[in-house]
Amino acid sequence: MTDEYVKQWPGSTGTAVQPDELADAHHAISLAVPHVAHTTHTEPDGSPAAWWYSLTDRSWAAVRWPEEDGPGIVYQHGPRRLWDAVDSAYEWWEAQGSPSLDRFGLTVGPDGETPWLDTPGSLLPGARWR
Repeated sequence: MTDEYVKQWPGSTGTAVQPDELADAHHAISLAVPHVAHTTHTEPDGSPAAWWYSLTDRSWAAVRWPEEDGPGIVYQHGPRRLWDAVDSAYEWWEAQGSPSLDRFGLTVGPDGETPWLDTPGSLLPGARWR
């Protein structure tokens, strides 16, 4: 991450996570970070970028990768630190051996929905949601 770019975006931080890694973990991130819409796009200069928007408050996070295979520039705002949650979910997914979608399940009951990995007792981070 270049110092010049960070100066253009006060409050930004960096990430080593790459766009393709986020795509690989999309199912786990979607289950572990509920009530969020996500989109990706390519900036006019060809740089990949991704946005997360909370569906329950005014929180959002954006990441832009200005250099191919280089670090991403992260900016987030609002009461819910969405990038922190996405990054945490990604790290959890990696620590579990990067499980594929067929290892995930969802229990639905009167108290809400609960996503899990392999067995209903193996909950995802931030797992209980309605």
